[in-house]
Amino acid sequence: GGLPDVVTDMIVKSTANEVILLPALTEQWPDGEIKGVWTRSGVTVDLAWENNEPKSAVIQANRDTSIKLLFNNQSWDLTLTKGQILNWKME
Repeated sequence: GGLPDVVTDMIVKSTANEVILLPALTEQWPDGEIKGVWTRSGVTVDLAWENNEPKSAVIQANRDTSIKLLFNNQSWDLTLTKGQILNWKME
Protein backbone atom coordinates (compact mmCIF):
# COMPACT_ATOMS: atom_id res chain seq x y z
CA GLY A 1 0.00 0.00 0.00
CA GLY A 2 2.97 2.41 -0.28
CA LEU A 3 2.02 4.22 -3.50
CA PRO A 4 -1.62 4.93 -2.55
CA ASP A 5 -0.39 6.36 0.78
CA VAL A 6 2.07 8.64 -1.00
CA VAL A 7 -0.59 9.90 -3.41
CA THR A 8 -3.07 10.47 -0.58
CA ASP A 9 -0.44 12.42 1.40
CA MET A 10 0.07 14.66 -1.65
CA ILE A 11 -3.61 15.64 -1.42
CA VAL A 12 -4.44 15.42 2.32
CA LYS A 13 -1.63 15.11 4.85
CA SER A 14 -2.24 14.81 8.57
CA THR A 15 -0.57 14.74 11.94
CA ALA A 16 -2.12 14.12 15.36
CA ASN A 17 -3.59 17.64 15.40
CA GLU A 18 -3.31 19.04 11.85
CA VAL A 19 -4.90 18.38 8.47
CA ILE A 20 -3.03 19.93 5.55
CA LEU A 21 -4.91 20.34 2.28
CA LEU A 22 -3.04 19.94 -1.01
CA PRO A 23 0.49 20.06 0.46
CA ALA A 24 2.16 18.59 -2.64
CA LEU A 25 -0.40 18.52 -5.43
CA THR A 26 1.15 17.82 -8.82
CA GLU A 27 0.41 20.30 -11.62
CA GLN A 28 -0.99 17.42 -13.70
CA TRP A 29 -4.00 17.30 -11.33
CA PRO A 30 -5.27 20.90 -11.21
CA ASP A 31 -8.85 19.71 -10.56
CA GLY A 32 -10.15 16.69 -8.74
CA GLU A 33 -11.66 15.16 -5.66
CA ILE A 34 -10.89 12.50 -3.11
CA LYS A 35 -13.26 10.90 -0.64
CA GLY A 36 -12.93 9.00 2.61
CA VAL A 37 -9.41 9.98 3.67
CA TRP A 38 -8.87 8.79 7.25
CA THR A 39 -6.47 11.09 9.08
CA ARG A 40 -4.23 10.75 12.12
CA SER A 41 -6.17 13.59 13.75
CA GLY A 42 -9.42 11.63 14.07
CA VAL A 43 -11.36 13.02 11.12
CA THR A 44 -12.33 11.68 7.72
CA VAL A 45 -12.00 14.13 4.82
CA ASP A 46 -13.73 14.39 1.43
CA LEU A 47 -12.01 17.12 -0.60
CA ALA A 48 -12.73 18.76 -3.96
CA TRP A 49 -10.28 21.17 -5.60
CA GLU A 50 -10.16 23.37 -8.72
CA ASN A 51 -7.23 25.29 -10.19
CA ASN A 52 -4.92 23.78 -7.55
CA GLU A 53 -6.98 25.21 -4.67
CA PRO A 54 -9.46 23.51 -2.33
CA LYS A 55 -13.07 24.40 -3.11
CA SER A 56 -14.94 22.34 -0.53
CA ALA A 57 -14.45 19.67 2.07
CA VAL A 58 -16.63 17.48 4.20
CA ILE A 59 -14.89 16.80 7.51
CA GLN A 60 -16.38 14.14 9.77
CA ALA A 61 -15.13 13.60 13.31
CA ASN A 62 -14.46 9.95 14.19
CA ARG A 63 -13.83 11.01 17.81
CA ASP A 64 -13.84 14.21 19.84
CA THR A 65 -10.93 16.21 18.45
CA SER A 66 -9.42 19.66 17.99
CA ILE A 67 -7.49 20.21 14.77
CA LYS A 68 -5.88 22.93 12.75
CA LEU A 69 -6.96 22.87 9.09
CA LEU A 70 -4.18 24.27 6.88
CA PHE A 71 -3.82 25.40 3.27
CA ASN A 72 -0.82 27.45 2.17
CA ASN A 73 -0.48 30.28 4.72
CA GLN A 74 -4.07 30.03 5.94
CA SER A 75 -5.28 28.09 8.97
CA TRP A 76 -8.54 27.40 10.75
CA ASP A 77 -8.91 25.98 14.28
CA LEU A 78 -11.71 23.42 14.52
CA THR A 79 -13.13 21.63 17.55
CA LEU A 80 -15.39 18.72 16.63
CA THR A 81 -17.33 16.13 18.61
CA LYS A 82 -17.59 12.50 17.58
CA GLY A 83 -20.00 12.14 14.66
CA GLN A 84 -20.06 15.86 13.85
CA ILE A 85 -19.90 16.70 10.15
CA LEU A 86 -18.55 20.03 8.93
CA ASN A 87 -19.30 21.15 5.36
CA TRP A 88 -16.47 23.58 4.66
CA LYS A 89 -16.32 25.93 1.66
CA MET A 90 -13.20 27.81 0.65
CA GLU A 91 -14.02 31.49 0.33
